[in-house]
Amino acid sequence: MNLRLAGTVVATSRPPPARWQVRVGRRRWQRSDGGWFELEADGVRTWIEVSSLVEILGEPEETDGALEDLAERAGLVGELGPRGTPARLSHVALATGAEVAVLGALKGASIFHGDLVACGPGALARLDAVIARRDAAPPRTPRRGRRRY
Repeated sequence: MNLRLAGTVVATSRPPPARWQVRVGRRRWQRSDGGWFELEADGVRTWIEVSSLVEILGEPEETDGALEDLAERAGLVGELGPRGTPARLSHVALATGAEVAVLGALKGASIFHGDLVACGPGALARLDAVIARRDAAPPRTPRRGRRRY
């Protein structure tokens, strides 16, 4: 059963849970870092565990630069394109004191497994908007035909 929690981050793992994204035009590559953080809401603290599959939403720090440099900073391996290709790096990381809203499941008395994390001002409203948009979208059906590699 999915539950929502909202509050303030009081502690994080090192490195903290984060999302990295490198974009070149319409193409993008992304990677997330799992970890944990402790959330305080109404005087109650809850330990939140997030895997590297978690989706982290928020206002990203953005940097422009060469694709090979930005991909290395994001921890993406392999050659993504020709050297010197202009690209943009977006990075969202949880930090102590940040406003956070989480969708996930309770795994114990005070342990919560987060599947979707929204951070920054208006985190709960952002989380609710994403949930509503996903609920309203029709389910995706697998494409038939030949795969492109």
